Amino acid sequence: MNAAVDSRTAPVTATWICLGIAWLLFLLPVPGAAMFVGWPLNLVAFILSIVVITRGRTVAGLIPLLSSIIASPVIYLIGLAILASMIAAPSYQGYQERAGAAAQLQQSPAMQAADAAAEADAAATAAEGPAPAPADSAPTPAPTR
Repeated sequence: MNAAVDSRTAPVTATWICLGIAWLLFLLPVPGAAMFVGWPLNLVAFILSIVVITRGRTVAGLIPLLSSIIASPVIYLIGLAILASMIAAPSYQGYQERAGAAAQLQQSPAMQAADAAAEADAAATAAEGPAPAPADSAPTPAPTR
């Protein structure tokens, strides 16, 4: 007689396990995991919570039911934001490679020689100043028609 009572117990643990796995899949940055596996598991948890309520455990079924309706979309949006940030942000390794290439370019002898030549030309032009006009030059004649 005790075995008959145990077979009719409410599946509260199964409801929470389904919700937990669904929420974990919502937060994983894997495209399609939340949509094709997480939401169906959320639906299973929703149905199981209704089963728990009908078996007489109202509060034990109402909490996962409300969590399935209210918390799941919020967790899904958080997971969607995580996925978007993973896609949009460039990898740190790529940043390191670009920074290393820029540092090598700045340290190359050809670049150092070109920089030194440009600085020498700028210093020579600044030291010369404007070209002086000849002192005893005759005025230029006006054009004739």
